[in-house]
Amino acid sequence: MKQSLLYLAVVVGFLSLPNQVAQASEDQPAAAEGASDDAAAAAAAEDTSGRSAAETAIKDAALDVVISEWTNTPDSTAVKLAGHSNSNETIASLIKALEAHTQFTDVYLVSTEKATVDEKERQSFEMTTKYTAK
Repeated sequence: MKQSLLYLAVVVGFLSLPNQVAQASEDQPAAAEGASDDAAAAAAAEDTSGRSAAETAIKDAALDVVISEWTNTPDSTAVKLAGHSNSNETIASLIKALEAHTQFTDVYLVSTEKATVDEKERQSFEMTTKYTAK
């Protein structure tokens, strides 16, 4: 009799096991989606704060610079930024301002070229930098 009850308990346990496994596997994608949402929110917050720090540096140095593009690398250690300014000298001042900021390192100018923005002659630029949230 004890063996029959044990056998029955084992069989019932195995019968309910697939339902538990199915339930666990259904819960995992939701948890993974939540984790990816959290990671995306963190990346967006870092993106915003990095851009905010750059714009603060621009404002503090009273530079005529507009950042039109801000893109984090997939690992969020580097940033590509693009924009326009009134001159190459102002772009050089932007580089110095970012280098002087505690959150930016390795600021590199990729390119500059003449551009027309709102019917005004400007210098467009593209640069990269490493950003560390502190």
